[in-house]
Amino acid sequence: MEKLRAVLNRALYWLPGGYAAGGLLVLLQFWQQPPDGLANIWIFIYTLPLALLGHWLWPGQFPFMPGGFHIAHTLYFIPAVLLLSAVLWLLVWGLLRWLSVKNRL
Repeated sequence: MEKLRAVLNRALYWLPGGYAAGGLLVLLQFWQQPPDGLANIWIFIYTLPLALLGHWLWPGQFPFMPGGFHIAHTLYFIPAVLLLSAVLWLLVWGLLRWLSVKNRL
C-alpha cells in the first residue's frame, strides 16, 4: 500500500505535467501543418473527451471559435489541455485521499 501511495504522490504532478507537455508538442506540430482537414486530427484525438462532448453539444463545426484556422483551434486546444490536466490531477488526488481514508478505517 505504501508503494502505491509513493507512486501516486509522484503521479500527482508528473501525470498532469506530462499531459500538458505532450499538448505543447501536439500544438507545435499542428502549427507547422497547412490548414486542411487533417491538420487538426491530433488536436481532436489528444482532447478526445472534450472533443466528443463538443460534437455532441454543438453538432457541425467544432471548435467554433473566432479567428483563422490555426487561431481558432489554438483557442480551443490550450484551455482543453489545461482542463484535462486539472482533471487528471483531481483524479490522482482523489485516489490518494481515498487510500488515506481507507487506511484509517
